[in-house]
Amino acid sequence: MEILTGAAGSIVSEIVKYTAKPIVCHIGYSFCYQKITGGLTEEKVRLEQKKQVIHNTIDPGVRNNTEVANPDVQEWLTNVDQIIEEVQTLENQIQVNKMCCKGWCPDWIWRYKLGKEATKKTTNAAKLLQEAAGWDLNQLTHRAPLPDIVTFSSNDDYEVFQSRKSISEELMEALRDDNCKRIGLHGLGGVGKTTLVMDVCKKAKDLFSDIVMTTVSQTPDITKIQDEIAECLRLNLDEEKTDRGRTMRIWLRIKQAEKKILIILDDVWKDVKLGDIGIPSGEDQEKCKILLTTRSSIISYDSPALNDVVKKVVGECKGLPIAIVTVGKALAGKSLDDWKEALEQLRKSRLVDIYGVDEENNAYSCLKWSYNHLKCKAKLCFLLCSLFPEDYEIEIEELARYAMGLEEYKDVNSLDEARSQVRVAINQLQDSSLLLKGYTKQYVRMHDMVRDVGLWIASKGK
Repeated sequence: MEILTGAAGSIVSEIVKYTAKPIVCHIGYSFCYQKITGGLTEEKVRLEQKKQVIHNTIDPGVRNNTEVANPDVQEWLTNVDQIIEEVQTLENQIQVNKMCCKGWCPDWIWRYKLGKEATKKTTNAAKLLQEAAGWDLNQLTHRAPLPDIVTFSSNDDYEVFQSRKSISEELMEALRDDNCKRIGLHGLGGVGKTTLVMDVCKKAKDLFSDIVMTTVSQTPDITKIQDEIAECLRLNLDEEKTDRGRTMRIWLRIKQAEKKILIILDDVWKDVKLGDIGIPSGEDQEKCKILLTTRSSIISYDSPALNDVVKKVVGECKGLPIAIVTVGKALAGKSLDDWKEALEQLRKSRLVDIYGVDEENNAYSCLKWSYNHLKCKAKLCFLLCSLFPEDYEIEIEELARYAMGLEEYKDVNSLDEARSQVRVAINQLQDSSLLLKGYTKQYVRMHDMVRDVGLWIASKGK
């Protein structure tokens, strides 16, 4: 009997040994919640500090195009950016959890879930810190490969095809035209846009006091662009301590130039806010001309015909600001044909059976037109929001719960998934100016006029 008792005791001891630790670990996610989330924040701060040290070490050589970050360093920086973004998202969820319980009756399920996720993120951050701990800061980069050497000579080395010659002549004509403020050259990558522009600029050097060229790229670095412009204009920005100060120095230098300045923005992928750089525009652009190269015909496209159609579209909005903004955002970056098609649709669209709206002064059709261009789930979210009372602060969490019960969300398996899809729809609605931000990030509002259109659409079953 003693032998059996001893054996049973050993078995129980082993069972406890292998099961107690995991159980305690999982319980810890809830009961050590504050300690876990605090540790996550500390680890994020350490990771950000380490990233800044590495970035400051490699930045001078990379910016001067003399050094290139090692592949493992570049991958590490990418992973750090990703984990920091994930931690920030998790911290936002933790903050929401605090606001919901307000210190009373904490949600243990949420605490368990967030605590477990925070532990995982902390471990990942610690691994990244450990990986970088052994690096020699003097060995983070290697010399950049020498670029291909291109010789520019209009008469000898530079072969001019007939089509290229025609484009070159058009560019020269545009550069001489005082009424032409902006010039766009678009084409596929690698076809020689930059080469052509540089050759044209050699011919046009007598037309301008200075010719400035900077590469914008797919992810514009405003500070780098400003530094390159300032260097070409012999402008010292070192004394400026703020972004606004740098911008204004460049703006004043161009605005007060005695002779015109040509600014070349090379490799533009999307619309660039010239004002953020310090490049004058509109009536202030008298002393500069802008030439850009891009792969997108939309970015470089501008014509009097398009401007005429834009004015007519604005006219169809009947002076209603929210309609103008909504339609403008939907058509931003679109071609002339897209604007013409939108104009015809707006002319044909009339919501005359909305109470108080007559056909002669009907800007509501513009909002209906914007609704028609939404994706299916964004339309559904729009209609759900219109069912709430006027000026109501609509909770996103509440929208997600309503959405889960609808046919369009039948593929959703959890509230988290529904919440995520609803947020995507809300972002689209806010980008289209059909929804307004609420008093916190967890709420949205709907303009009264937009709500009227939503109710009208819902009543028609459209």
